[in-house]
Amino acid sequence: MLNAENYKVPNNEPQVPLPVELVSFDAKLRNGKVALTWVTAQEKNNRGFELQRSQNGRDFTSFGFVAGHGTSSVRHEYSAEDAQPLAGTSYYRLKQIDNDGSVSYSQLVAVKNGRTAEVTVFPNPMDDVLNVRLASPGADAEVVVSDMMGRVVLRGKLSADGTFNTSSLRSGNYIVTVTNGAEKTNHKVTKR
Repeated sequence: MLNAENYKVPNNEPQVPLPVELVSFDAKLRNGKVALTWVTAQEKNNRGFELQRSQNGRDFTSFGFVAGHGTSSVRHEYSAEDAQPLAGTSYYRLKQIDNDGSVSYSQLVAVKNGRTAEVTVFPNPMDDVLNVRLASPGADAEVVVSDMMGRVVLRGKLSADGTFNTSSLRSGNYIVTVTNGAEKTNHKVTKR
């Protein structure tokens, strides 16, 4: 049976033969963390592996690096962990980097994390200030307020104290989208 734990997603990137013969690459959710494992049969001028993840399977960010074994004709087993996986389905890949700087990519593997992004927006209804509490605050947390027709009416960064000024909004219903890193949540709110 196919599911997000064992489904390999087709990769649209050009597939160039790896200077590393990758036997397997797998990712599994264990105790709220994602365990990544891979095996190579041989390696040639392998500097190492950059660990990358994505929420949509297209836009990747790096979250770690594991050194390779240079040039080797024996089997090597590798492992790494994503201690703070994204909510929902995440896609992982290896960016294999040669000593000369050239790169190749592994196939994608998908992992379903049942955790949801923990964002609290209050009060609702609101007056001139909206409070946003993030379980894992990020320096780049952004708030976008849209009217019920989908038009963006207010946009800005979340302040250090977790408040967002909404005094310029008219009374009515709005959708507040909070983006914290790769996690995005939507909340319906009412302005008095």
